[in-house]
Amino acid sequence: MPSMLLAAPVLLLSAPPSDPLDVQATPSAPIRAATTVVDHPDSRPEFRTGTPDTSTDGLFAFWARRRHDGLLRDGVQEVLDLNAPSSSHSTEPEPVRKIDDYSWPFGGKAPNPPTAFQIETPESIARVEWRRRGSRLAVSFASGQPTLQAECYLAMQALEASIQDSAPQPDWARDKEIPATWLESDGSPPYHEPAMDRTSWASAWADCYPIGKSGMTMIIATDTQRDVSRITVIGLGADRRDRVTSDELEGGVFGDEGAMGSAFLIHADFDANGTPDYFLGGMGSSLGLAQTWYGGAFVLADSSRRIARITRFEESNIALIDHDGNGRAEILTRTLVGAEKCLDGRPHNFWIWNLLGFQDLRIVDLRNVDAIRSGGFVGRFPHVEWFSHDPKDRFRKLLSDEQREEMTRPRFPLYQPRPKKPAQSTR
Repeated sequence: MPSMLLAAPVLLLSAPPSDPLDVQATPSAPIRAATTVVDHPDSRPEFRTGTPDTSTDGLFAFWARRRHDGLLRDGVQEVLDLNAPSSSHSTEPEPVRKIDDYSWPFGGKAPNPPTAFQIETPESIARVEWRRRGSRLAVSFASGQPTLQAECYLAMQALEASIQDSAPQPDWARDKEIPATWLESDGSPPYHEPAMDRTSWASAWADCYPIGKSGMTMIIATDTQRDVSRITVIGLGADRRDRVTSDELEGGVFGDEGAMGSAFLIHADFDANGTPDYFLGGMGSSLGLAQTWYGGAFVLADSSRRIARITRFEESNIALIDHDGNGRAEILTRTLVGAEKCLDGRPHNFWIWNLLGFQDLRIVDLRNVDAIRSGGFVGRFPHVEWFSHDPKDRFRKLLSDEQREEMTRPRFPLYQPRPKKPAQSTR
């Protein structure tokens, strides 16, 4: 078959502190002067009253925000098909969803595992929007407590200060195709695609989400014109004054339709420590092989120690599963990797399957601790199979031990088993 050599995605991890028990936070650092001046919400005192904007533009912008929230919540559900917690109003248990056959490398040898459980994504508790006016971002909307609005301002100010691209951006302007009136002649709101896009009403925004009932808060600041976002978690440490901030997430992952494709925001207790976490980013699919790429970050938190960690995540063809039923999620990944010269002297491509998990608020490689067991079958990771259209050729030996080792080299730290306590499970 012809060679289709694809490079594995580059993985960027936020630099962790030396001691995982320390507060995973950095003190507020001085913000260097930005080429863009960001206005504070206090510059628009009318937002303090909380009076809804009932103008035509205000109504359109309100529904655009609602639509954007829905896209973030539902953007990845069709692909990952996660399980939702059982409803207290339902008398019948929900059927457990399992990953599809295409996502499972041990079909016919071990049952497809269930997908992980997600939690209902909370509404934002504060948000601020800005419109560009030359070198200034002017506040156009704000909601939530004034202290959280101020944190949204600080997050946006830090994002703009970190952006290296100083090319001027156009001023915000109302799309001329958007209807001038809110109601049609029959009394129904007009549907128009630009009017329903949040990017039509703001050049940049910052949204604030709660991390459970811990008092810790996640803020996502996005400059849609420059296609860059940044995550900040506040309220860390004993005095709740520490914070941790991600690097820039490029590709407009939190615009309405960024370069990565559909944006998403998944809410779940991935590591089962009692504190809800977030997985957020953008998802896009390629043509031909129909690979699905995910680029974004996991925000993992521990309310008992008031710490949080942000880990950059870029992988392909993932599935969030709970194969051992212990409540912790695992991340099954499938990557296409090529070798220029295999044992038969020809180039070939291979699927590399890996199983990742969570430990100490980090993403870790589970190859040394997790296996898939069914009867006498034991499936281990990393799992390698030849990308062949003939099933009988899938596991033909085409790689040397050195080639296999190089292809399957861990991109995340290995899980570190802890000494067992009496009657304690392995994980």
